[in-house]
Amino acid sequence: MPITTPSVQPRELVGELMARTRWSAERLEAHQRERLDALLRHAVTVSPFHRRRLGADPTGASLAELPTMSKTDLMRHFDEIVSDPRLRRATVRAHLDSPAGDQPLHDHLVFTTSGSTGEPAIFVAT
Repeated sequence: MPITTPSVQPRELVGELMARTRWSAERLEAHQRERLDALLRHAVTVSPFHRRRLGADPTGASLAELPTMSKTDLMRHFDEIVSDPRLRRATVRAHLDSPAGDQPLHDHLVFTTSGSTGEPAIFVAT
C-alpha cells in the first residue's frame, strides 16, 4: 500500500475514523501493522538514509525496534532523508529566508523551528 496524501474532505475522514472505533483490537492492530509496514517500505524506497539505517526490508519490526532520529541526524542528512529530490536543504533554507517563505515550495509546506536549543530544524510536509 503506497503512502499517499489523500485529498479527502474532513467530513469523509470523520466518518472513516468513527467506523474504526467499532473495530476489534485485532483489526486495529492489523491496520496499524499494515500502515507501519507501508511507511517503512516507502522510507527505504525513497530515502538512502533510511535504507542504510533500516535495511532493505524492515517490515515486521516493532516501533521499539526502530532507531530514533535526532534533530542533528535530520539536519546532517536532510538531502538523503527527504523524498522529493527538488527539496535540498540549501534550497529549502533559501526559500524560507525569502519573501515567499510562508508559501508552499513545490507543493510542500516547509517550516523551521526557532533554533532555541542550537541549530534550527527544517521540516517538510505534504
